[in-house]
Amino acid sequence: MNLRCTVALFAAGWFAPTLQAQTAPAVPTSVNSVQAGGYWATTGREGQYRLIIESGGYEHIVSRAFLQWLAQPGTPKDSMVVVASIVIPELDTGIWQLDSPRFEIQGSNWQALVDGSNARIQPAAKARWRLTLGPPGKYSITAEPTAP
Repeated sequence: MNLRCTVALFAAGWFAPTLQAQTAPAVPTSVNSVQAGGYWATTGREGQYRLIIESGGYEHIVSRAFLQWLAQPGTPKDSMVVVASIVIPELDTGIWQLDSPRFEIQGSNWQALVDGSNARIQPAAKARWRLTLGPPGKYSITAEPTAP
């Protein structure tokens, strides 16, 4: 064994404990996007929003979206808590494949933009929805025109 191999083996053994893989949380394989962002506050609680896009299908991929309100932990030892979680029925129609959402602020309101496409028709139809986000359990949604 030459010196280069000896040094490489020693280094691998030295750093191995710090490079051990961490176990990832269990995430269903149908989840293809998770985005967190924005800010909400009510009396005594505050936190951020999270949008989860789940997709499935064989010939035609369809998605549904879940909106969650995550509360900040009370102490450094605590974890974030899901205060409310809903499926967005306007996006759960069985025809849209949804892209990763994005958050933005308009004035004092946090909003989420979700783009989608419907490959069942040719050319594929495109759509965009704007969710205006509120306190836990509250949102409004509007469809926006998109370029063909």
